[in-house]
Amino acid sequence: MSTNCALCSLKCPRDPVMEEEKPFCCTGCLTVFRILGAQGFEGDYQTHPIYNQALSSGVISNPDLFAEEKIVEGEIETLHLEIEEMWCPSCAEAIRMIVMRQKGIKRCVVDYATDLAVIEYSPRVHSKDDLFNLIAKLGYQPRSLLAGERKPARSLLVRFGLSAFCALNLMMLALPIYTDQFTEGYERAVAWLSFALALPLITYGAWPIWRRFYLGLRTGFFGMETLVIIGALTAFTYSTAHLFSHQLSHLYFDSMGMLLTFVLLGKILERRAKFSAKQSLFRITRSLPKKGMKRLKSGEYASVPIKEINVGDWIMARMGEKVILDGVVVEGEGLVDASVMTGEAIPVRVKPGTRIVGGSIVKQGALHIEVTATAEQSVLAKISAMIEHDLGRKRLSIRLVDKIIPFFVPFVLILASIAYPFGGIFRSLSVLLISCPCAIGIAAPLAQSRLLYRFAEKGALVRNRAALAILAKNPLFAFDKTGTLTEGKFRVLSELKLSTGHQAILKGLSHHTTHPVAAALGETLLHSVTLEKVHESIGRGMEGIYAGKSYLLGSTTFMREHGIDAPSSGGTAVHFAEEKTLLTSIHLGDQLRSDLPKVDGVILSGDSQELVSEIAKKCGFRWGKGGCDPLQKRAEIEKLPKPVAMVGDGVNDAPALSAADVGISVVSATDLSIEVSDILLTKSSLSALPELVKLAKRGERIIRQNLFWAFLYNGVGLCLAMAGLLTPLYAVSAMLLSSLCVTLNSMRA
Repeated sequence: MSTNCALCSLKCPRDPVMEEEKPFCCTGCLTVFRILGAQGFEGDYQTHPIYNQALSSGVISNPDLFAEEKIVEGEIETLHLEIEEMWCPSCAEAIRMIVMRQKGIKRCVVDYATDLAVIEYSPRVHSKDDLFNLIAKLGYQPRSLLAGERKPARSLLVRFGLSAFCALNLMMLALPIYTDQFTEGYERAVAWLSFALALPLITYGAWPIWRRFYLGLRTGFFGMETLVIIGALTAFTYSTAHLFSHQLSHLYFDSMGMLLTFVLLGKILERRAKFSAKQSLFRITRSLPKKGMKRLKSGEYASVPIKEINVGDWIMARMGEKVILDGVVVEGEGLVDASVMTGEAIPVRVKPGTRIVGGSIVKQGALHIEVTATAEQSVLAKISAMIEHDLGRKRLSIRLVDKIIPFFVPFVLILASIAYPFGGIFRSLSVLLISCPCAIGIAAPLAQSRLLYRFAEKGALVRNRAALAILAKNPLFAFDKTGTLTEGKFRVLSELKLSTGHQAILKGLSHHTTHPVAAALGETLLHSVTLEKVHESIGRGMEGIYAGKSYLLGSTTFMREHGIDAPSSGGTAVHFAEEKTLLTSIHLGDQLRSDLPKVDGVILSGDSQELVSEIAKKCGFRWGKGGCDPLQKRAEIEKLPKPVAMVGDGVNDAPALSAADVGISVVSATDLSIEVSDILLTKSSLSALPELVKLAKRGERIIRQNLFWAFLYNGVGLCLAMAGLLTPLYAVSAMLLSSLCVTLNSMRA
């Protein structure tokens, strides 16, 4: 266990210099310690002039320079974590600023949209526990992404429930006081009951707002909650002072209660509309293999953690298993589904000398592979790292109100100060209450919440609400081909000119292989017979005996190897022969969907350029580019004019989906593609895409209308409050009316 130097506090080496059971990192620190001890100094050694002189002369190590040096050396670790209880984008910025002020921190990104944070730090200066404790001290709840899934916190709902109960009772109790319906004794009892209801509201209910206010004071980064807490605290303090002085006609506990309750309601609505991708990086990490079959010195294979497999080791992948690392096949032959890189469903034949990518699935055969890249160097790891980077980059833009509030807060405080000499605290309180931007706070979340419901009706699950604003800008759509624009599986395209008996033999022969071509033939043919002595040449073809005759099914090369003249043709084709006679050539392919969207688009695919260009023309798109692996797709996305919406379904589409401004995955997508996407189409139809764009535009118009009304209300209300034409009660009532108008307008989305 490492120990720290008794003088400079740096971590000591494995064998520290010891004196009086105290460890020192070097003899220089020990010498300075002896000098200070000889002088009888017993305080903090690092505050003594001799210590500072020793630092400047280089006699002892400078901890600050040591930390800086370690960062430059590149000994940096990355921590991905989830931060719960963030109240607004300002919370994310405040956490980032405080973390970045710590020594040994190279980079910190905190994303309010996803509750995810990425911190690059020097492990010589900080441990993971240090960073977790730092964030926890700020009042938030950091969690490791590998801690497993957990239900969302319900604390905000509990606070809102309590606040709503207290606020409604405060409004009920305030009515008799305002209308003088109680005698003096009952009026005083009701006033004290109002105080009792207001106390938990201003403390427990408003705790998240208090925390945001405290962070604003600490960082100088104020959000809209600053005005809320100032207005609520002023109303509470003013009312409490009048309660104790028996002036019961100036109690505004009800106004304070409704103010805080509506702010909490706005936050709940925003949280429901908020992108919740907290498990994205967790599931990406889980999708990568953790163990594999490694050949030991004895020649036997054993399952070991992937970290124990190095470059040059041999691993084995059998039929149905995933190849865990990049490598070269050294023994065995087989068919491999390499769609993790190509996106194409056609398995490829591999043999000794063939390079193979980790993540590929062995469809037939057993392969012995020499590892050429460790887990950190593999293609899948690079894809995962890119996705992690893009998820950190994809964040909600700061709300309009958060851009204005840093100027709006001091402006309102100045107005409240100016109002005080003319109308006392009564008028100043009206200014503070009317300026609380509740309508502004719920203007966007309410409209977006309604918009999410409308998207769901169209078969689109929105996972990142920031995508709504981007869709409203008429993005360029980039499509994957296989499984997105096409059905994603082989079908027989040509007519089978065979007799009923030959069709039965053909289906019987196809039963003996798991090749996708055989599956397509099996779906087309109705009847089958049983063949004898069926033998398969993996990746080339197969032959069998029926009624004493030999039947062959395979590629052009396979037929020619058996002395049968089979024509070569473009696309995917197999041939069926009896003895030495070619019976028919069967053309197969993937069919386009019948409901292609009418949008401005391009195609990025791993298929041949000729085929991709042909499909792009049929779809009415600008162009199509073939031969793209996952990283090339991502590079093409970055070249396209912004904004770009990528539509895909496979692991090979994940980097492009995360790099695009909007990632859209189809219903048949892999788990990884779904996790990195912003929108999931829950129906197989793509025809909804143009309708989603129209809905997004309508939602943006309503959000602008809401914000215009909210700011107009604040401007007019401030003028009336400054003129003394608004009491605190009317100020809060006007605020509630404004929020109601915003709510009703949002329902039109």
